[in-house]
Order: sequence, then C-alpha cells, then structure tokens
Amino acid sequence: MDLMPAAPPKVSYENGLLTIAAQNSTLGDILRDVHKLTGASIEIPPNATERVVTHLGPGAPRDVLASLLNGSGFNYVMMGSNSDPTGIASVVLTTKPAVGTAQTAANTHQPPQTVYPMQIPVPQPLVAQQQVVAQPAEGDDANTDEQDAADENADQDQTDGQQPDANGTAQQEPQQPQQPNAGPKTPEQILEMLRRQQPMPPGQPGMPPNQQPPQN
Repeated sequence: MDLMPAAPPKVSYENGLLTIAAQNSTLGDILRDVHKLTGASIEIPPNATERVVTHLGPGAPRDVLASLLNGSGFNYVMMGSNSDPTGIASVVLTTKPAVGTAQTAANTHQPPQTVYPMQIPVPQPLVAQQQVVAQPAEGDDANTDEQDAADENADQDQTDGQQPDANGTAQQEPQQPQQPNAGPKTPEQILEMLRRQQPMPPGQPGMPPNQQPPQN
C-alpha cells in the first residue's frame, strides 16, 4: 500500500455526526479534513503518514476519532467540547515508542539491590577459653607420667644387673677388712704367728695372744 499513491479520504460531518471513509489514505489527510469540518484543534505530527483503510460512522465525533486513533501508531489526548457533550475541542497526538525501544527500557530496569546488614562476629564463650588454657597442663601430666615410667624401667634394669646370671655366677663377695698392722712385722710378731700355726701338745695351755715369750 505504501508503494501506491495515497487516495484522498471522504469525511463528512452532518447533524453532529462524523463519518470517515478512507481507501489507502494517510492519517494526516484524514485529521486535516476532520479539523476543517468540526473546527477542533488537532496537532498533526509530521510523521503522520501511515496509510489507513477504514470506514467509520456516522457517529459522535469523539467516538469516531477514538476508533480511528486506537489502531494508529500514536498516543492521543482528546478534550471534549463545553457546548456539545459528544463533540471535541482539541486533540494532541504523540508518537508511540517502538516495540524494540520499550523492550530495551524494560530490560534496562534493574531491581534495587538488597543490602544485607553487617554481621558482627560473636565472641567465643569463656568456657571454651578455659579449656584451651587447661590443655597444656594435660600435656605436662602426660610428660610426667612418661618420665616416671622411664625412671622405673631404669631402676628395674639396675636391679636385674645385680642378680646372678643363668650360669649361677654368684654376686661379688664383700672385700675383707684390712688387717691392722699391715706394715713390716717385727721378729716377735713373726714368732707368734709361727707358734699359732704349730699344733699345741695336749694338756698345755695356749699362750695368750700378744704375749711375748720369755727371753732365755
């Protein structure tokens, strides 16, 4: 239809009734004829060149224009007449946003971000802190027990070392006490030792120790 030449519309206004008949007419041409016949103030945009094929009316100018503009690419604001309830005083047209533009605007709108309150860390209870402090004491008790066990094993090994072995080896005999006068002996002491070693004849009393024999 856009390639074909536009045909002038047929608009009539009789007895307060408006009739519009268009066969490939532009919207701007129809609105100009309505303005001429009704006297209403109509602001026609420069881009009101879309083609219209329709037949509306006869009817009240307000109803006929509403049916015409509802299918167009324009938004409109219509003011009624003070003298005629069914008449119109003015019409203001604005271009509708394109479908792609409206969709882009809807996608661009983002919901407000939710701000979460700042979380304050909760301090640990006092009981947990006391348990942490008491842990080294348990380690000290364990070390003390291990030291006592090591000392007990060392004492047992020392005791076992003093016992005789399987071959029956006896313990070391105690050393005899040192005899007095371990130095060089006098002739009298040597003689006394010899007498003690000789058997005594029967019936003869022994000489008391440390008694010197009579000198001849």
